[in-house]
Amino acid sequence: MHFSCPCGSVIGPAIHTSRILQLFIAIPTPRFQCHLRNTHRKTWMTYPYVCPLQDSEKPGCHVFPVFLYASVATDDIEQCDDSIILHDVPEAANATTNKFGVVKTTWAEGNAKTPIWLRMAFRNMTWATHIGKHDMDTFPFWPLILQDLDESPQENVFYGRRMSRGGFNGRGGMYGEFYIMTPDVFKCLDTFLYKYHWGSKPEDQIVGTLLWYRNTSGCGPRATWVAVQKRWHHVR
Repeated sequence: MHFSCPCGSVIGPAIHTSRILQLFIAIPTPRFQCHLRNTHRKTWMTYPYVCPLQDSEKPGCHVFPVFLYASVATDDIEQCDDSIILHDVPEAANATTNKFGVVKTTWAEGNAKTPIWLRMAFRNMTWATHIGKHDMDTFPFWPLILQDLDESPQENVFYGRRMSRGGFNGRGGMYGEFYIMTPDVFKCLDTFLYKYHWGSKPEDQIVGTLLWYRNTSGCGPRATWVAVQKRWHHVR
């Protein structure tokens, strides 16, 4: 059998799904981590089914990633078509890294991005079948993730690696390293979006708590939590 993968190639195989899957995925990032953004761009973002937002109607495109910045000047970041600047989120002051290059002071900045991005995504990306986010130090294995989504219910899905009865109020959630929702899950979530101060508590625990409020409010069907393991590599 002829082996057709050249040395150093990262081009993955095409993905064939049984229904339309269009996943809008956001990656919150501090301004100064261009090297890590380029690591994503040079690896999984080269797969044929990973496409820029402007190709949302292109056949064969399933994953549409963007990097989420705080309020930074466009001249201070690389000029790429995969960037969204959230002007309502101030950039973390005096952001630093430790000797291993790990960011230490942008936690609150990342948390503050989540509610603004959620509202923006669900209101404006109406073509998306799924909305998700993952951390800068998460590297997803998309064939398995897309297979999971293809085989999961088409509505009311909250997908990720579950924390069981964890968090600040014991409601649990999906770890912020990677999670995905279907658009209908956001119905009524908007009402509770600012129930907590996003800069003071972990965003994944807040999202899990908001899903609990949604499920108990009687607003629509209860969301199905699809818990998975080993679908991505998370460095921490």
